[in-house]
Amino acid sequence: MHYPPSEHKRKFQLDRIIFFSDAIFAIAITILVLELKIPQVPHDQVTNQILTEKLVDLIPKFAGFIVSFFIIGLFWTIHHRIFGYVTDYDDRLVWLNLMYLFFIVIMPFTTGFYSEYIFNLENTPFIMYCANIVMIGVFNMLILHHITDPARHLSQGLENKYLRRYFYFRSATLSCLFVLIAIGYLISPEMTVYFPILVPLIMVPVRKYFARKIETGNV
Repeated sequence: MHYPPSEHKRKFQLDRIIFFSDAIFAIAITILVLELKIPQVPHDQVTNQILTEKLVDLIPKFAGFIVSFFIIGLFWTIHHRIFGYVTDYDDRLVWLNLMYLFFIVIMPFTTGFYSEYIFNLENTPFIMYCANIVMIGVFNMLILHHITDPARHLSQGLENKYLRRYFYFRSATLSCLFVLIAIGYLISPEMTVYFPILVPLIMVPVRKYFARKIETGNV
């Protein structure tokens, strides 16, 4: 494929990739909330007790929304920071990014599927949800590996080994956590079904640890 020869045009094309990616993240997060339907109660039957019961029934969907919101948000922050170092692109980067976004955009479906049947303790919805997040992490690491290949000259500023490890570790940690959660679910679904709620909390100390490393590490 022949790319536009102008440096300005190549920068414009790279910006298009980033803007398109940001739009997909925004749409995916917005669609998540559509699973939270307003409780429907006939007006002549409305009482605080009934409305409270209806809201209690929505707790699994709220939990799924909150977890997926922060997970998508976390992957967006990683993507945002990584592409801040990208200075050029090639066909492989475009397709890796597109596959990454594919798994982002189906998050609302797997989230809704998981939260709808959370109390049934069936394997399929939960495993699909976990597999979705694992694949996002995998493609995030493939993108990072691709742009940090010195032979490709696609990025600048990722020479700090702690910074590279931070990006890898965040993606790998999420993927590994959900692999372990999926295995745990197959063994004991009653104990494991709510484990995804803990994942955003686990990532906080990870971020703080590597933030200190990046500040004090040698470039």
